[in-house]
Amino acid sequence: MSQQRYARFYETSEYSRFRSVKRQDQAGVVDALLSHQDGHTLTDPATSDVVIGLTLAGTTPARWRVGSKWREIEARCVGHIGVSPLEEETDFDIPEPHTLLVLAINKSRLIEIQKTCQVDCIDLMSVGCQAYISDADCMQYAKGIWRALENPDGLTQIQVEGLVDALIGRLLVRYAGGDPRSPVKSEDIDLRHLEAFIRANMASHLTVAALAQVVRIEPAKFGRAFKAQTGMTPYQYVQTVRIAMACDALKSKRMAISELAFQLGFSDQSHLTRVFRKHMGMTPAQYQKHE
Repeated sequence: MSQQRYARFYETSEYSRFRSVKRQDQAGVVDALLSHQDGHTLTDPATSDVVIGLTLAGTTPARWRVGSKWREIEARCVGHIGVSPLEEETDFDIPEPHTLLVLAINKSRLIEIQKTCQVDCIDLMSVGCQAYISDADCMQYAKGIWRALENPDGLTQIQVEGLVDALIGRLLVRYAGGDPRSPVKSEDIDLRHLEAFIRANMASHLTVAALAQVVRIEPAKFGRAFKAQTGMTPYQYVQTVRIAMACDALKSKRMAISELAFQLGFSDQSHLTRVFRKHMGMTPAQYQKHE
């Protein structure tokens, strides 16, 4: 199979049926795709891009195969990060809807980093296909890339390349074993159950104590356990669920943005717009226009 830039494959394959927004930088360092995917069983091609997927919404089981070995996780949740190996096909079996921020980073960037750090970055990054991880720094860098690509110019290009280097550097540290946090495995906190509770009580004031009670963990321990498992605070997680619900509602176009803000527990439309832009890199109105 001939290798091409991942974003080009995405736009011409079965993935094109999913709602997605694409952004890219001027120098061809990174393509970014914000994609709202239904459940699917599809194959990603061998590509010379480093393909990083950050889950932004949706809790779903996931199975993936590189070579002959299938791997799986019971619940891929918000904040989980996976990396597909360079120049190898990857099969995916993802049964439920989810939202991904996909970053396809040109292999040339990894080679430049490799020259500087004198570590076999390409080999080390291949570890990323073995398990998902949760990492707050990686999430911050990935979202920063998406926001910086909204209006690319000479100055944001510098910012984008810096964030790409920071993201790759952080992943290399994790894959080299330089961080005490473990890859995602059996979850101590049932995020599927917790997300269902949050969605059912979105307009309420969701306290840490209330969330802890749902999963039967002492409030004093809940915050630390949640951060260790997901890479984010309970409050940040509630906001990601709110934004996921906002995305679903905006796609349906059934209610005004001001009414949506009230339904989701925001103080007003301006509050929703600020939070939405921080998470998605665009306003609710801009997002709805893309749909």
